[in-house]
Amino acid sequence: NVPEGIFLIDRGLRVLLASRGLSAMSGLKSSPVGRTVMEVFRDIDVRKLLEEAVATAEPRRGEVTVDGGQGVQVFEFGVSPAVLDDGGAGAVVVVHDITKLRGLERVRREFVANVSHELRTPLTIILGYLETMLDGGLDDRVMTENALRVMFKHAERLKRLVDDLLTISRVESQPVPLQQDRVELVAVLHRVVEQFGELVRRRDAKVGIEAPDGPLAVEGDAARLEQVMVNLLENALTHGNRPGLEVKIRVERRGAVVGMEFADNGPGIPLEDQKHIFERFYRVHKHRSRETGGTGLGLSIVKNVVQAHGGTVSVRSVPGRGSAFLVELPVARASSGASEPGPMLPAA
Repeated sequence: NVPEGIFLIDRGLRVLLASRGLSAMSGLKSSPVGRTVMEVFRDIDVRKLLEEAVATAEPRRGEVTVDGGQGVQVFEFGVSPAVLDDGGAGAVVVVHDITKLRGLERVRREFVANVSHELRTPLTIILGYLETMLDGGLDDRVMTENALRVMFKHAERLKRLVDDLLTISRVESQPVPLQQDRVELVAVLHRVVEQFGELVRRRDAKVGIEAPDGPLAVEGDAARLEQVMVNLLENALTHGNRPGLEVKIRVERRGAVVGMEFADNGPGIPLEDQKHIFERFYRVHKHRSRETGGTGLGLSIVKNVVQAHGGTVSVRSVPGRGSAFLVELPVARASSGASEPGPMLPAA
């Protein structure tokens, strides 16, 4: 009954006894007893490992990646020689499924590599300009002013990265510290759109809000929910950058939840990238994202904040025809009923 796979094999690598855990981790619908190791794991590396242990009568340990019926799995094998009742050589094998562990280690390595890269790039630029100024560049006022502007831009980029890292660290920890209050979503949304007035004008874009006439509230942390709106609108304006860009934000009551949709007519998201879009540091167009100074953490923060509020976030996108991000949050207990959507309101 142990969850690990424990089994006894003979010299021919046929399974003589097995725990129930072996069937579960190998995806077998019937008992593995009487089958060969190749029939159970369908992997040549597993067979070689067990053959060596039986042939040498020495303990063996090994890690094998198996691409079987349950997808790619990583198993750790511990093999100990054994003498069977008939005097023949055999072995006792203990198998641990370490797929999740190796997956977490991969995520950690990628996270460290991404953070290192994001810190190194702006720091290299700042240090380069500082070195130029110390080598006599201060005498050139035009060059100095340009250098200071560039350094200020990349210092802001470093600050955004550090702020996002602190945020993602907090929202991924348990319990998530939320300042619960009654939040009128539409009022917060109008405030967020006003903050992006200058960027909207520079992009020559249009941002519209479609919302009920009456109040529509959720229970949550106003500052965190505002951050969700900021990240989604900034994402649409930055990555949907194209002539004639339009972002439509719709807010409506849907039974026991409030739906908040950010839809744009930008380039859309390739189908193979959509399932990864909420992962930390994941970028669809890596070179373009780094040019615009994004940290690659915005949508991951959105996902964690929304889930901390008991809500969900999803994306639908058709490449070449835009993207839509939908956030659904539980309605505040004292919230008023649904009302008809009002007209599209112009942004700043």
